[in-house]
Amino acid sequence: MSLPLSGALAAYGKTTLDGARMRVEEANQAGGVNGAAIKLLVEDNLNDVNATVNAYNKLAGSDDVVAVIGPITSSRALDVRRQAAKLKVAVVSPTATNDKVTRDNDYMFRACFNDSFQGAVIANFIIQSVKKATTLIDMNSDYSKGLSKSFAEAFAKAGGRIVAEEKCQQSAPSSRRSNPDP
Repeated sequence: MSLPLSGALAAYGKTTLDGARMRVEEANQAGGVNGAAIKLLVEDNLNDVNATVNAYNKLAGSDDVVAVIGPITSSRALDVRRQAAKLKVAVVSPTATNDKVTRDNDYMFRACFNDSFQGAVIANFIIQSVKKATTLIDMNSDYSKGLSKSFAEAFAKAGGRIVAEEKCQQSAPSSRRSNPDP
C-alpha cells in the first residue's frame, strides 16, 4: 500500500490502512487467496509527488507484489500513472476520483465513483433548489479541479448558471482570486 502516513493527510492514510489491515486479517483467517496468506506491504508516500512515485516503484519492484493499493488522492494517483504502465504492476486507488486516473491506462483502477459521475449527481440535486451557484476550487487539488469542472458542466446542461468561480490554494488560502460571471 502507498498511503500518506505522515504529514497533512496522515489521518486519512491511517484510517485507510486500518481498514485494509482488518480486511487482510479477515481474508487470511478464511484461508487467504487460493490458500496463500495475504501479506500487506506499506510505504508512506507523505502525499508528496516524489515520495509517491518512489513508494510505487519500491512496491512494484518487489517480487511479492501483484498490485499496489493507493495512492488515495487523485493528485498522487495521477503521479504514478506513467510508472504503472511502464512497470505493468496494477494500481488500485480506493478513493482517487479524477477522471484521468484510469483513462487510457490498463494498469490503473479505482474503487469509487469518478468526478464526472459525482459532479452530475451533485448538479442534478442542486438544480432542483437553485438555478445559480458559485464554485470554490482548490487549485492544488486534482480532485477539487475535476469535481468542480464536472459539476459546472452538468449544472449548465441542466439549466443552471455558475455566477462566480473562487480559486484558492490549500497552502496559501489568502491567495484567492475571484472570477465573477458577467
